[in-house]
Amino acid sequence: MKVNLAKDVLSWRVGQCLSRIPGANGTSDFVLMFSKWFEIINCSTSSPIRDCSDTRLKWLEEMFINKLLEWKSYVELNHPGEHKRLLARPTLEGLLFTTCNFIGLSKRLLQHLDYVCLHSFNQDILEAFFGNLRQLGRRSENPDASQAAYGIQHLTVRKVIKKIKGSNASTTYGKNNAWTNVCDVPMPK
Repeated sequence: MKVNLAKDVLSWRVGQCLSRIPGANGTSDFVLMFSKWFEIINCSTSSPIRDCSDTRLKWLEEMFINKLLEWKSYVELNHPGEHKRLLARPTLEGLLFTTCNFIGLSKRLLQHLDYVCLHSFNQDILEAFFGNLRQLGRRSENPDASQAAYGIQHLTVRKVIKKIKGSNASTTYGKNNAWTNVCDVPMPK
């Protein structure tokens, strides 16, 4: 799935347009709910989460999770066997898992940090690493342990991680990435 495409489709503008169509209020609410979820999960340094009572964390806990669980319960009670009325089960479970863990992680980090930017927690670096590892393997679709170990050593020792064309999420790195910005300066206390 392309994250940028999903973000564009499930956007505030689309939700507002849908709200003007008769009979599309449910779809509009769904789109607006996910627009807000994307906005919170992708918060950047311009609007970090500074304390555990932040309204965004409260919304995720009290509104988003509850709405998804209510929706699931409603469909199971009123429309048994009609699973197409819900998100796919792995997607729903993944959303709940991700949201609960973002909330828990934020609260834990805020015990020791001044603020948290949820945008910085992503898998782009891992996707780039394994994408580069696959590129090293060329046509080998099923590498053995020694080939995988060689590839990992090659990438980590030479620091040759580069952006993968057509990556899943935003282009947050290129010439400057996690492998080129490493330093030995200790963090301030």
